[in-house]
Amino acid sequence: MPTTTILTYELSGVKFDSHIVNELLAHFQQYYSDHVPFIDIEKSATSIYQASDVLFWALLLISARNHPLFNRQFPQLQSAFHRLLSEYVVRTIDCTYTIQALLLLCTWPMPVARQCDDPSWNYCNLAVSAVQQIGIHEPIHTEGKRSAQSIGYLKSWIGCFVISTELATDYGFPPPMSLVTGRLPIVKSYTQSHFSDEFWARCELQQHSIRVFTTLYDNSSTKQLQMSLVGLLERDLDSLGANIKTRVSQRYHIDFLAAKLRLCSIPSLTLISKEVETSNTQEWAAWYRGFHVAIQLTTIYTSLRSCYPQRPAEELLSHELQVHGAETVHYPKHFFRVLCISGMYLAKFLAVGCDTQPQERTLARNKIKEVYENFLAWSKEELDEPFRTARMIGLLSRHAEDKISSEYFSNDSGDPSATIVDDSLRIAKKIRERTAATQADTDKPEGQPRLPRPDAISSEWSDWLPNTYDDLFAFLASPSNNYFDEPWI
Repeated sequence: MPTTTILTYELSGVKFDSHIVNELLAHFQQYYSDHVPFIDIEKSATSIYQASDVLFWALLLISARNHPLFNRQFPQLQSAFHRLLSEYVVRTIDCTYTIQALLLLCTWPMPVARQCDDPSWNYCNLAVSAVQQIGIHEPIHTEGKRSAQSIGYLKSWIGCFVISTELATDYGFPPPMSLVTGRLPIVKSYTQSHFSDEFWARCELQQHSIRVFTTLYDNSSTKQLQMSLVGLLERDLDSLGANIKTRVSQRYHIDFLAAKLRLCSIPSLTLISKEVETSNTQEWAAWYRGFHVAIQLTTIYTSLRSCYPQRPAEELLSHELQVHGAETVHYPKHFFRVLCISGMYLAKFLAVGCDTQPQERTLARNKIKEVYENFLAWSKEELDEPFRTARMIGLLSRHAEDKISSEYFSNDSGDPSATIVDDSLRIAKKIRERTAATQADTDKPEGQPRLPRPDAISSEWSDWLPNTYDDLFAFLASPSNNYFDEPWI
């Protein structure tokens, strides 16, 4: 039965005509689809809509967020889409299109006021649970040619494998599909022609991430044994990079360096003494390798930002100009987390490196400045996620070489953090509590107790600025937050 072209698409009062829909889908195809090749959108808008309305509107929602012409419809569309999604997540998910919609929302989550409000991990686990439940009725171990529906399931399985492992690595959680990673070669045998060699190399990176987690995390081995394991896993990672025979994209290069930086960060998560013991050659070498990887990552991100023209202040960009626009805007959130990790690693390197050379310290400061400026460049409005991330990076860097605050960069609790971001949250919380207490002692009237400032208690890196402009100006004027006005070195 032939499909009938739909002229107007509507979701809870939000209406798009077919021209806008086709423009948004073309925008997604151009800027986003390479990051999620397991989602097939090479169909007409009507075909996608009739196959799955939740996938259809998820594609439009993500595309509209940064579209130069239709981004103003994003807030209303977001509200309508959340109502639609709620109808799907309260019942059993038995459709691969719904799984793909969830994976899109894990890759490009909607903006939130606090990072703990980001539902990506919840959506990720829903998708993984659903794909495994569907897999009970879609056995992988079968002979012969696969149907289009079966291939669609296998592509969704691979999508869950990649996205869930990537997200788990970012958060420091156990990878949800680690127990079924042995199925990957079988899935690959049926779907190899549907993906590029670079995508399969990306899958190998995720397999390596699973090996890192199962080998190192929750390991009660000695520090010396841990460093030996880190060295072995680094060599394993380097061999993966050496086996890439074709020219890879910037995206894969970032993923590869991020995997290496996470490995090199492991000694910093169990750091007991403020100063790295120079006698421990293995540990100090790992710190330096991480330092150089963080420098490389920062340089890449800066080049991506600086090679594109700045957005005109008060005019809409044409589609032609948008083609040359800042491509980083369309990158998955995972890539912004990678740059955040780089800045936090460099700040800790400044705090603990007792014997680093002056030129190395200067290089670290300059690269932290670039991280800070990159996040500010990505910021679109007051107090959004990139702006708040820049504030966090600035706070850590300003106190990294402070004699008192730098002590906080060691971990005397005996409980290692899951990731460098978690570790930085712990450090920032201590710094803010100390600076807030100092200000309270200075400002409080004699004989009157002063309540602690709410922003000195929260450790959320995304929610640490006041919500009113009056409080904001007072906060910026405080002595501990004047780095906006001070020159970077």
